Order: sequence, then C-alpha cells, then structure tokens
Amino acid sequence: MNVINPRTAQLTLVALIAISVAACGTPDPPASQPAAPPAAKATPTAGAAAEHPEVGEAATVTEDSLTTAITTHMQAEAARQGGSLTIDDPVRKRPLQLTLTTVHREGTRKLPDGRYFACADFKGADGHTYDLDVFMKQDLNGLTADEVTVHKQDGQPRYRWVQADGAWKRAPVSSR
Repeated sequence: MNVINPRTAQLTLVALIAISVAACGTPDPPASQPAAPPAAKATPTAGAAAEHPEVGEAATVTEDSLTTAITTHMQAEAARQGGSLTIDDPVRKRPLQLTLTTVHREGTRKLPDGRYFACADFKGADGHTYDLDVFMKQDLNGLTADEVTVHKQDGQPRYRWVQADGAWKRAPVSSR
C-alpha cells in the first residue's frame, strides 16, 4: 500500500491551485461582497534573521504568495526538465538533480533591490540534501524566479548573510 506524505500532498495541491488560478484568472467578487483586506506584513520566526536577511516590507507579496510562487516555479521547472530540477553547482562543478521537499515559511523577505527571498530544501539524486536560496521579483506576470543559488549542502553553509551599509549581502563563510 502506498502512503502519501501529507506535506507533499499539500504542496502539490497548492501548486495545482496556483496553476489553475493562473490559467483561469480569479473572478471579481460580487458587488455585495467586500474586497479582501490588504496583505499583512509577515513576521519572522525566532532566530530566522540569524541565518537569512531580515524580513522586509511585504507590500502585496505575502508569505503564502511567495511560498506558492516558489513551489509552483520549482515544480514547473522540474516537470519541464523531465521530473527533477537540474541546477548547476559551481562548487562541485557539475549539475545537481534535485527534488523539492519544502519551501521555508519564515516570513516574507524583501531585499533592498526589490526582490523577495525564501529558501527551499531539496533532496539530491546524489543522496545529499541542499538548501537553495530562491530570489523572486515582482513584475506584471506576478512573482517570477530571478536567481537560484545553493546556500547549503548537508546543512553546511557555502555563504552567509551580512548587513553592510544598510543592505543585506552574501559573504564567504569565515573559518573559525
């Protein structure tokens, strides 16, 4: 008997709903129904800022919309590429074959350059686990992936985030 992981089922359902809404559009609410309230700012969980840039102003991008956009993009790319996501690994100098497991939900982060950021966990065909930083930009088509980098392999960071001159930047991992 096959058992379906509830989180995988939830992510699949969210992606299918997002694709359906994108394809069909969202109907306008009836005149008697009030418009939805503006999106609230997301807040970080304890310790989130220590590893990633601080949460910024969310505008119309919410934690849910960012998570859905990243999940939808990664699953669509994997489907387009034959079932797994292929990402070039500049450190190991070879492509990685990855399967999405989770998009982190620590809050909606807006970077000074206007992009939004979240990280996602992947299982590699090579048996390693990878944490990718996914950068999305908002344009007329909604949120679209702008950059994807390998932040960690098997929990070991390849770079860290530092704040310099009021902006978050990537920095090398210092040896201790």
